[in-house]
Amino acid sequence: MSIRNSGRRLEDGKMPRKTRRKLPRIAIEDLTETCSQMSKFSGKPAQEIFKRYLQLIDKYDYYFFSEPWPAKYDFTQATTFTEEDMQFLVGTEEETLNISEACDRFDVICLKKSISLEGSPGFWGIFWAHHALVKKLEENSNYRQALKESKDKNT
Repeated sequence: MSIRNSGRRLEDGKMPRKTRRKLPRIAIEDLTETCSQMSKFSGKPAQEIFKRYLQLIDKYDYYFFSEPWPAKYDFTQATTFTEEDMQFLVGTEEETLNISEACDRFDVICLKKSISLEGSPGFWGIFWAHHALVKKLEENSNYRQALKESKDKNT
């Protein structure tokens, strides 16, 4: 099964029907508040930030909804990245990521890591995941090299 930018393909090469997937209600409430906080720092309207996150969730739903949500937010789990997380970030050999898409995937990973069924630390959850992911990339030259090669292909 190959992973493509638009989602997972079935063995026959066809795209599966998109099923409706839902964020926990508390996650939507937390994300709304998070976007308001981000708006204060970035100067962008909170609605614009929220809309961007929803578009990214929809675009990368095959990754974003690939696991059940944890019952409670766990800092260690939220700042630890699996092979699936890292593979999603760097893409596959069939994919050609540009720097914008790599940044979008980075944001999706951080957002996914900050969600739980009982709520999240909001802005701080995304911030902590972001910081941990940057640190992981700094420590692991294989992932850094894969991102660099993606960037080089597009320049």
